[in-house]
Amino acid sequence: MRNGQELLCLSKYNFTISERSEKSITLNFTLVIGSGMNEGLVVKKYFTLIKDSYVLKVVVEIENPTEREFLISDYFEEGLIGYALAWSSIIGESSVNDLQAWKSGGTTHWELKEHFVRTYSADIEWCAVYDYEEGGIVIMIPKNTTVAIWRESDPTWGMKSG
Repeated sequence: MRNGQELLCLSKYNFTISERSEKSITLNFTLVIGSGMNEGLVVKKYFTLIKDSYVLKVVVEIENPTEREFLISDYFEEGLIGYALAWSSIIGESSVNDLQAWKSGGTTHWELKEHFVRTYSADIEWCAVYDYEEGGIVIMIPKNTTVAIWRESDPTWGMKSG
């Protein structure tokens, strides 16, 4: 709970499979917030896994069937509800050479290893964590308006993805 609010990422979602084929499967997760300041909101997450691919397509919808207005804001601001997509991982066996990169405003930022740093931007084209020595990359391409990119390079967070 944060200021009496349920955290969307820590809540329990109901789960169904909406599509299944030889090439992919789509998992649907739904949450109806039953109490707190965000009571009544409906959160739907769709995860599509593509066979023989390293691609995971994620779509998140937040519906407000109530008459109340909600301010959607950055997590650390004063909005009633905020949403962030976070990916925490160590590429390969060590986090020593894991670096951060992203592109916004037509500028590509490379070779960074920053911890607890936020950069505000409304036009992030992509963001990535990569390790050129161990040959791995995790990249996210947002399809909606972004607010900020938050970088954490703490070597104890995440899990190995070798």
